[in-house]
Amino acid sequence: GRCPIVHLKDFIGAKKEGAVLYALIKEDGSDDGANSTKATFEFRPVGKGVQNFPEILKAAEDVDMKWVVVEQDQPSMGLTPMECAKVSIDYLRSL
Repeated sequence: GRCPIVHLKDFIGAKKEGAVLYALIKEDGSDDGANSTKATFEFRPVGKGVQNFPEILKAAEDVDMKWVVVEQDQPSMGLTPMECAKVSIDYLRSL
């Protein structure tokens, strides 16, 4: 009952060593638009990356989760933000 909301994100690849995971700025504070990690790291719609969402959602149910919130930091896979949202919704509904 202490975790009513679970925040879901998916990704592929890995951040460069020393990169700030959830920031769009370099560690020195300069802005490069995507933390210079586009070639090796990309946020993806839920179900299109490496996260094991069936297991994550089962664990969330075990702690009496009420809501899941899906975040798409940046559109990917050549899709618009709304298309990414639809891919995530469709995947979650398929589980």
